Amino acid sequence: IEDVLLTVTSSDHEVKPIGMTIKTLSDDAAYGMLVRTWGKVIDSGDGYYCVITDGPNTIKVVCDDGFGEYLEVGHYIGVTGIRTREEGSGANIIRMTNPSSIRVF
Repeated sequence: IEDVLLTVTSSDHEVKPIGMTIKTLSDDAAYGMLVRTWGKVIDSGDGYYCVITDGPNTIKVVCDDGFGEYLEVGHYIGVTGIRTREEGSGANIIRMTNPSSIRVF
């Protein structure tokens, strides 16, 4: 299917994220999707990003508004955001749209 055009006809329903493992997020088919993923924090970053892992796979999680809570290395978290690419490096990232969507387990 090429050049697909979607038209929103109602805004009564909230879009639900798709749960995906970090490994699955590396697939280009996930680009631009609202996703939910989870993992262990291995780099707590500067309050605006962190890096999580599910073992052999890692992904950077970015929140332009800041996480709103301090994340420590070793925390297990779940995040919801848009799977996109980092400017410059082109690395896969999750860009959170709402800081309150992070869950620390």
